[in-house]
Amino acid sequence: MLAIVLLVVSVDALVWFASASKRSTDPLIHMGVLRSVPFRWHLLAYVMLEGVTIGFGYLIPNLSTMALAVVGILLMLLLVRPSASVWMICVGYIAYMVGFSMAYANTMTAGMSVIPASMQPDGNAMFSTFQQLAGAVGTTVMSICLGVAQSGYSITADKAAFAAATQRGGHVALIVLLVVIVCAFLANVRAFAARRTA
Repeated sequence: MLAIVLLVVSVDALVWFASASKRSTDPLIHMGVLRSVPFRWHLLAYVMLEGVTIGFGYLIPNLSTMALAVVGILLMLLLVRPSASVWMICVGYIAYMVGFSMAYANTMTAGMSVIPASMQPDGNAMFSTFQQLAGAVGTTVMSICLGVAQSGYSITADKAAFAAATQRGGHVALIVLLVVIVCAFLANVRAFAARRTA
């Protein structure tokens, strides 16, 4: 119940902030930066990539310490089995981080390039603000995936059952991350398509 109340308060605060920014002659952040369709799509992709990376940062240590389980997000559906080794975890994570390194900063740069110079500070503030939010959401979603799978199991009562539950939760979490990565890719594709038509 508290979570719902906090969500409602947060949404109300966001609406109030947007409204106050619109009326102000010198707002903290010019919300007009969001009028650019390509900027919005790049911002969305950036947020998703950050959420996945922070989610990975939470998920990998938990899976490797609780139940060495399925980890390589890009190849998991084909290659990763419950008996995944530390090397598979490393290779999967390295493959993701190489792709992330190529996409993350370029996504922000592409987003910033479509807004006027006068809006650059506001665009940067948007990226920085949503980066923090994405990190929190990424960690929360991963912990929910693991927590729901582990509910009803105790590591002290039955370590094997707890490890299997953690493994199942990790598999679901990796599927969620894969879906978010695909959505981030599609958001960037949509952003570049919008740039061509603008």
